[in-house]
Formats: sequence, structure tokens, C-alpha cells
Amino acid sequence: MNKMEKFMEAAALMPGSIIIFRWVNNEHMELLYYSETARQITGMSDHEVERTVSLSALDMIIEDDHKVIAKKIEDAVQNKKELDLIYRQHHKQFGIVWVHMKGKIIDYEDKSPIFLATMLDVTNEMLNSSSIMEASDCAICVIEKHSRLLLYGNTQFYELIERKPTESLGVHCYEALCGNPAFKDDNGCLCFSTINVKEPFEYYNPANKKYLSMYGREIMWGEHEAYVFFLSDQTKEKYKDNLLKSAQERFEMTLDNSNLFVWEYDMVNHLCINPDKAVREYGLPKIIENYPENLYEMGHTPPETVAQIKEVKKRLLAGETGFSVERRTINAAGESQWMRVQYSVEKDENGKPLRALVCGTDITEQKEKEARYEDELRRKKTVASDTEIVAIFDMTENRLIECATEQPEISKIIKEGSYSDILHNLAKRVVCEEFRDNYLATFQTERILEGYKNGIIHGSVCHQFVHLPGWYESAYDLLMNPSNGHIEIIVTFKNVTEAHEKEENQNQKLSIALKNAEAANQAKSEFLARMSHDLRTPINAIIGLSALTMDDAPNTAMVRDNMTKMHSASVFMLNLVNDLLDMAKIEEHSMPLKREPFIYSDFELELKAMFRPQCKEKHITLHFEDFPSNPTVMTDKRRLIQIFNNVLSNAVKYTPFGGTILYSFGNCYVKNNRFYGEYIIKDTGIGMSEEYQKHLFEPFAQEDNRITAALQGTGLGLSITKQLVELMGGHIEIESKKGVGTTVHIFLNFELVEMDTTKAIHEHGPAASGFENLEGRMVLLAEDHPLNAEIAKRLLEKVGTVIVHADNGQKAVEMFRVSKPNAFDAVLMDIRMPVMSGFDATKEIRRLDRADAKTVPIIAMSANAYQEDREKGLECGMNDYLTKPVEPQQLYETLCKCFV
Repeated sequence: MNKMEKFMEAAALMPGSIIIFRWVNNEHMELLYYSETARQITGMSDHEVERTVSLSALDMIIEDDHKVIAKKIEDAVQNKKELDLIYRQHHKQFGIVWVHMKGKIIDYEDKSPIFLATMLDVTNEMLNSSSIMEASDCAICVIEKHSRLLLYGNTQFYELIERKPTESLGVHCYEALCGNPAFKDDNGCLCFSTINVKEPFEYYNPANKKYLSMYGREIMWGEHEAYVFFLSDQTKEKYKDNLLKSAQERFEMTLDNSNLFVWEYDMVNHLCINPDKAVREYGLPKIIENYPENLYEMGHTPPETVAQIKEVKKRLLAGETGFSVERRTINAAGESQWMRVQYSVEKDENGKPLRALVCGTDITEQKEKEARYEDELRRKKTVASDTEIVAIFDMTENRLIECATEQPEISKIIKEGSYSDILHNLAKRVVCEEFRDNYLATFQTERILEGYKNGIIHGSVCHQFVHLPGWYESAYDLLMNPSNGHIEIIVTFKNVTEAHEKEENQNQKLSIALKNAEAANQAKSEFLARMSHDLRTPINAIIGLSALTMDDAPNTAMVRDNMTKMHSASVFMLNLVNDLLDMAKIEEHSMPLKREPFIYSDFELELKAMFRPQCKEKHITLHFEDFPSNPTVMTDKRRLIQIFNNVLSNAVKYTPFGGTILYSFGNCYVKNNRFYGEYIIKDTGIGMSEEYQKHLFEPFAQEDNRITAALQGTGLGLSITKQLVELMGGHIEIESKKGVGTTVHIFLNFELVEMDTTKAIHEHGPAASGFENLEGRMVLLAEDHPLNAEIAKRLLEKVGTVIVHADNGQKAVEMFRVSKPNAFDAVLMDIRMPVMSGFDATKEIRRLDRADAKTVPIIAMSANAYQEDREKGLECGMNDYLTKPVEPQQLYETLCKCFV
């Protein structure tokens, strides 16, 4: 333990207010130790005392007493005697207290004496002396504790309240203090509430328009219990504070609403004091120590700017001032930003840098604009690199910036004069006269700048030059240079001869295509209007025959005949609806043809049943030539009937009342087990013009004829007929003359079929045609439409099949799941059903954990006739796909095939 530590240990054991201090250079009182009671005399905390006396303990003492204290200490040192002095000291609560200090030298350090002293608060004793009060610069008054009468006021007090002693002594304190309403309460005066408070009581005195501050403490005034009050005029300070506060608030508000940041760099202590705005927006601490090194560690500056900041620090320490730099920084959100920073250095009297006032401006937006400008300029130059001329002008200053061209004559013109001069010289000497006015209008300065205000940044004009062959496109693009706000224009001249000629050719083609499209669109529109006419024929037959059937119910032969005719009419109507689908399939080359045995006599009977009622209605004579034999051929029955339906329908439509239609045969023969035949349909109708016959087989094509406008059909029939005939390996020829009639020649060939098989099919019907395999079979029918379900059920029960019906896909899955293994021989599945579709139901059945779920035949019966629906059904696990309306024979054959 050294000597000083021993002194401090001894002092800690001594009673009273003890301090130890060292007197340095005859001017500083370095506080080495103070006791708790010594601290209490100041009214401050330990931390506050240490902060106040960080340089000298004299900082706690009234400045006017510094010289007296220094003189007394020097006298004690030189004459080696005890220190004895009275001085005024700052007190946190009371403002000023009087202290009596006595001490002596206990040691020396670096030739500086060290004193150990005691302190005593003698404020009461000092205030008892009116002479002391008079000598004080502070306004002081004494008020009797109980009566609250003014006992004493010093000269400064009366000057402050602007009253004479004779007007105040012995009066109530409220009156003595000018009758300020702020002091009056139920007890008479609020001034006693200021006794021993921590902070002085401030108030405004309206009598003399002054801001006053006061605090008080209890004393003995002679024999009286009293209070002493210390008052001071704060008017000037209050005014200065208000001005400073207002200015500071305006300054802070201005900074907060701008992109400016102002901070201080203390170069002596290496501290950075940041504004509140930087703390909020950049997440910086209020004070950064060891600046700027700690700034790097905080991650608020990108690594590439570290060298730049170090260079700035070097320049500041060298005393350089008034310079600025641009650098990147990182905000609180981790986003990179740009800032322009201006440095101003403050120096001491010797020129040594003390601190730097730093002003930063957020220039992120400006930098981004400049980057976009450079990128856009670079891109436009790249795009223009294949042009013959590229020139950049400053439109704001009407001058050329740069030019690149391999055309000497144009280069010479562009490099002479302003933009306006260059524009007119080019128009006059280079651009052909017929394009000159348009060229000048496109590149006119006022027009371009006005367009730029409205967002127009590009323009072009196509023209020819006087001395250059071909076509050229003169174009411009506008940019604003963010560094100076000027509008810049990039002008290019490009040879577009090839593209111009190609465009002209393309325009001609588009014009032709447009006319064709308009014609096709008109034809399609007329098709929709005419479709209803063709549908009325079979609908009329079905409605009429249904009514006759109900009337002729007892006549079995008549009912059967009616039902046969209704069936034919229904098939015809369905074919009309399918025309659109057929046309699409033909165009996509996806029209399938079925192979099935077909007896010609049945074919002829169906045609007669369908068209004789129509001809009778129009009083048309219909002649059907009987075929000499009755061959059975292998063909697509439905498509074959469709061909003749289309041709005969046209004959009926375009043959007027009382006309004639003849169905006959030409050259027919058999070769290599194939039957070749020529079928002729001749009518005495209105005929067709030679011009229309050129477009006869085009889709939707129809001749404009007002006389027969109400009779015209879909416009698809002959197009489909031609395609079907050719798919069957034949061809079709048509002869027609306007006003005379039309003759259609259809050439077809078919594979012949053995007679015995077809005879059995024709005479015995389904039950005797090999469908015995369906008898006793259990079939699960999933169908939501009641009528469709009834028809399917009756058809299958007719051949002995047992039907279990489910009206949606989910019920079908559940019925299969709870059934015994192999209970169902097949499943007929509709596609569009409520709750669960047929596709999903099929997938669910196939996923069931039982063997028959993987093998049971599942056959779709759906009105969805597209190929993609068929493919989707097969993909989800179906075995076959039937399209509604399903023909009984087709249904039986499909089921039999599954049971083989």
C-alpha cells in the first residue's frame, strides 16, 4: 500500500466532511478523495460530482470566489500554514451554499502539494449577516415562517421586484412579491412550496413582465424561525432559450424532411456524433467511438469503401477542409445507398484540426438515374450499331455531342452547326423532296420536346435519300441526362430497303387474306342462321310420326312403320348436329371409318323412308330405280348414309314445287371381290352458276340466290360429302346449269361379304345373332339421366342382362366396393355425372384393393364425341368408349367382345 492509499484509508475513518485534493500549477484543484458527507454538501450524486470536477474541483465553486481561494491556498503553501477559508459552492437543490474549509498539507506529488481538509456548511450563519446578503449578486429575501411577513430584502431583491423597502417590509409575502396570482393559494402564498425543492421554481410575473426563478430554505433569522428565498431574473435567458429552442426545432424539422444528414467528427477523441435521423434510418448509435474503425465492424459501410474512408480521415487530419466525396453506405434495412459527403474542418489557434462538421446528402435516386441513363444509352448505341449513321445531340443546348457514320457527305452535314441547322440541311440536300415535309415535321425540335412532356420518346419516318439508293428509316430516341437535366436525342439512319419491300408484299398478302377471312366469316354467320332450317325437316318427321303413332296404337304394322321412320329422322338430325364435328375431324385428318356388313336393300329403304315425306310435302316426284341385285358390302354404314343424305337433301331443298328427283345407277360391276358402282342423283332444281361451281366444295360456301334463300342449308354438306367419298376410295362429280338442274355422280367401291352371315343378321335380330353370351350377365350401369338409364336398361334386359343402376359416379364406386368379388361382369360408365365424374369413378374402382377391380371391363357411354375424350377415358383405365346415342347392335357387340 502506497502513501496516498494510506491517507485515503485514514480519511475514511475520520468523522465529518473530509476531502483530499492536489493543487496543480497554481490553478487546478485535483480532487483525490471525498467522503459521503462532503458529497452531501453538494446535493449531487457520486457520478454528478465526478463529472463536474473532471478537470478541477473549482468547477463546483462559484467563479467569483476562485481568485480568493487560489490566493488563500498559495499563502498556505508558501508560509507552510493551515488552510482556512470560506467560499460559496454550487448546490443542486439550493443553488448556493456557504462552506467553511480548514485543512493542511500532508504530502507532495510532482512538486504539487496535497491537502487534507474538512468542510462545514455555514450557510445559515452567513445568511444571518445582512451585510453578507447585501454583498451577494443574488436577490435575497427573508420571510417569517408563521406570519409570512417580509422581514428582510437586499438591494438586489427590491430592484428585481421594482418596489421600495418601505412598500414591502412587514407586509404579507404575497403582496411583497407583487401580487402574482400564481403565488396565491388557500393558505395565502405558494412560495413556501418551493422550500428545499430539487429544482428552482420558475414563474412569470405579469406586473413587471419578467421570468423569475426562486428557491428557498429554512433558517433562524435572529430569534425568528424564517425562510430565506433566492431569486434571479431569467427573462433574457428565457428569451434566448426560446429562440435557440425554436431555431433548433426548425433546423431539426428541416433536416428530417430533407435528404440531408449533419453530424460531427471529433478528431481529438475519435468520436462520431450522429443526428437522430441517421440513428433512425441507418441504425447507427448516437455516438460511435474509435471512429471510423468501429464503423467498419458495424457493417454500415461496404468493404469497397473502406479505403476511401481511410483516405478521407487522412485528409481531415492533415487539415484539408471544404472538400466532398461520393460513397456508398448501407441503411438499417440492409439496402445499399449513395451519399455525397461535404467536410468542413474546425481548428485551434495553432491550426491543429479539432473537429469536422460533416454534411451528407442522399444521392441514391440520382445515382440510380445516372446508372439507368448509362445503361439505356449503351443499349441504344448497341441497337444502333448496325445502322449507317448514329448521331447524338443535346436538344436543350441545340448542339452535337457525337457522330459516327461511313457516309462522307452526310457526315460533313451532321458535323456542321446546331441541331436545327443540321436538320434543315439534311432535309434540303439529302432527303427526297416528296418526303421532305414529313421528315422535317418528325424531327422538328419544338414537336419533339412537346412530345417528350407527354411521354413520347421515340419517332421514325421512312423515306428515300437523293444520292443513296433504296429506302431508309430515320429514327430518334430521347433520353434525359440526369447529371444536367438536358434532353438528349439519338438519331439513326438505317437502310430498310429489304424490310420495306417485304412489308409491302406482306401488306398485299394481308389484304387478300383479310378479304378471304371476311368472306369466310360472312359464310359462317349465314351458316348459323340456316342451321335451323335443316334441323326442322327431321324434327317435323319425329313430331308428326309421334302423333300418328299415338293415334294408330292398335295398328301394330303402322306403329312399327312410324317408329322406323322416326328412327331414320332422328339419325338424320343427329348427323346434322355432327356436321361441325365431322368437318373439324376431316380438317385434322382424324376421321375414322368403321367396317361393318351392310345390305344394300336396307340402305335404299332408309333413304326412301327419309325423303319420300319431304318430297310429298313439296309435290316433288321422287323416282328410286331398283338395284338389280341386293349385295352385302363391308363399309361404314353411318358415313355412307351421310353422303347420300347430304346430296338428296340438297336436291329436295333446291327443287321447286312440282319438280322431279331421280335416283339411279350407272356402270356397276364386281372385280376382285369388290363391288364398284356409280350412283346418280338428278334433279330439276334451280341449278348453279359456273362461278359458284368453282367454290362448290369449300366449307360454308353457298350461292347467293334470293329466290331460295329460305331453303339453303349449312354450307358444310358438300364439303363433308366430298371428303367422305374420297376417304372411302371414291370420287364425286357434279354437273349443273342455272335454271335447269343438277346431276351428281358418286363413284364408290366396297368389299363384298358372304350372304349367309348377313342373312342371319338381317332376319333374326340381336337375340339370334350371337348375343346369347349377354344373357345372365350382371352389369353395373352408372348414368345420371333417368331417360338414358331407362333406355340402356331396357336394351340390355332385352338380351337377358341384369342391370344394377347408380345415378352418380360415387354411388357406382361404393356399389362395386361392397359387392362380392366378381359380382359384376362389366361396368357401363357415363362421363358427365354429379358428385363424381366417370373418369374419376373409373380411377377409384381401379385403385380398390381387390383383384376384380383391376380386370372388370369398364366401358364409357358418353355424349362427349371428341377424340381427346376417348383418349382420356382409356388413360384412366377404361376398356372401350361408346358415343351416345349408342346403337343397340354396337352396344351388344362391345359387351360381347369384353366377355370373350
